[in-house]
Amino acid sequence: MQSLEANAAHFVKSQQLDELHLILQQHEDAAKKEFAEKMALIQAGLDAAAQRDEHFEAAISRLDDIAIRLAEMEQRVSASADLANQMDALKGDLSGNVQELHLKIATLKDDLQQQISAMPVQNTHPAPKAAAAHAKPGNAKAHSNKKKGSAQ
Repeated sequence: MQSLEANAAHFVKSQQLDELHLILQQHEDAAKKEFAEKMALIQAGLDAAAQRDEHFEAAISRLDDIAIRLAEMEQRVSASADLANQMDALKGDLSGNVQELHLKIATLKDDLQQQISAMPVQNTHPAPKAAAAHAKPGNAKAHSNKKKGSAQ
């Protein structure tokens, strides 16, 4: 009878161990599933963080490009402002030179008019009567023959 009791006790213990083993297996499976889900969430978080970092790096790169372009534009604007200042200075110089030339032209014009007024009037063409008095009828004919001879 003791052996029957021992067998029964052993059977009960075996049953309990099987139940405990099954419960442990269920807990282990649940823990593995929960661990896998948490690992998947962590991996998704890491992937999202990596993607976010890539977006941030791309945004930083674009901002760097924009900063470079802005610096180039600033240099162009500065150069344009310098050119505008130089052009204003040249315009002022040119305006002064033009005024000076106007004064010189006016002075030269006045000087020429005074010189012309001071000159005695000379008639470079003899009066028609004087030319007719000097001309002789025979001379005119001889003169016209000379022209014909020299033309031939």
